[in-house]
Amino acid sequence: MRRYPHRPVPEPLDTNSVPVVLTGIALWVVAGLILLLRHAQFARAGHGWWLWTCVAGIVIGFALIGYEVHRRARRRSAEKPAEPASAR
Repeated sequence: MRRYPHRPVPEPLDTNSVPVVLTGIALWVVAGLILLLRHAQFARAGHGWWLWTCVAGIVIGFALIGYEVHRRARRRSAEKPAEPASAR
């Protein structure tokens, strides 16, 4: 016996996360530039890996933009009605 009644699953929200990802990439670039300017100081302190963390953040950001563009294109094609076979 269920304690709560069954509710239908809502449709997923169609969001545009590209501006959020671009903001994140910009922040990683700024942090990376600061680290590049002070690289010798951070490397001596044993924090040379911080620069590589910025590089990884930038690469992952661009991968997320590619994923978002692909996801939105796939969703748009699924929403379009299929062409009738006789129209070809």
